[in-house]
Amino acid sequence: MGRVILLLLATALGAFIVAGGRTGPSSLVAQEAPQVVTPFPITSPAGWPRGAIEHYDVDGLFEKINGKADAYIVFDVIDLTFAGYANPQDPSVYVDVYIYDMAEPLNAYGIYRVQRSGQEEAVDAGAEACRAGSAFFGRKGSHYVEVVGSAGSATTEARAVLGAVLDALPAAKEPVRDPAWFPDEGRTRILYARTNALGVESLGDAFLARYADGVRAAVARFASAEEAEAARAEAVETYEFLGTPAHFEAADKLVVGALGSKDPERLKALVAAILAKIKEGL
Repeated sequence: MGRVILLLLATALGAFIVAGGRTGPSSLVAQEAPQVVTPFPITSPAGWPRGAIEHYDVDGLFEKINGKADAYIVFDVIDLTFAGYANPQDPSVYVDVYIYDMAEPLNAYGIYRVQRSGQEEAVDAGAEACRAGSAFFGRKGSHYVEVVGSAGSATTEARAVLGAVLDALPAAKEPVRDPAWFPDEGRTRILYARTNALGVESLGDAFLARYADGVRAAVARFASAEEAEAARAEAVETYEFLGTPAHFEAADKLVVGALGSKDPERLKALVAAILAKIKEGL
């Protein structure tokens, strides 16, 4: 009996060692083999040692990022994995890495876009990445990544860490790309909202576009034409009550809307142009 127990313990220990202890989120564990696809190298590209890996589930996000947690929760974040790297010659110079498992690529796209001002410098990494000072941001598959350098002296290493982490993360089978519904002229940004698009609570699962003249447009998707019509009616009622010019139309399971101009013809023309592109199958 004792030999059987020892054999079972040895087998379990061997499986744990092969699995690498599973220090990262479950979504980073390869399904084909018992081996962790960890996004955190033991040392950074420049050889800076890694500190302890910290893990926070959705209920524990506030412990690490305080009031910022709500923005991630809106996009159905599952968890956050954190680790830091410090320069061995000067520990005051460091790079911190935050990896958010957003459950699906569309959520990662959404949180990446909403967290950006649109003025950052683009970086060639992952599905999409950018830089603001010594901080770098990126997304790949279902993950959103923030890499923050302590100062300008950590910028090169922060960029290298971003690349290493994004390279290690799994890609999406179907990458999320900007929809072609919104006319290009004057367009500055495309975003995605899970709820409350254009300030209307019922407008969710919506792509949004912003234009240089202050106009904002949205295409919200629904499970049925009836739901879409109800949401359109709510949007119209909301902006009539506010006395704010806006234009909304329902088309099958979609609601297309625009606001941000005192000229109602500008809004109607933009909605019509978006609907035309949707009908073209773009």
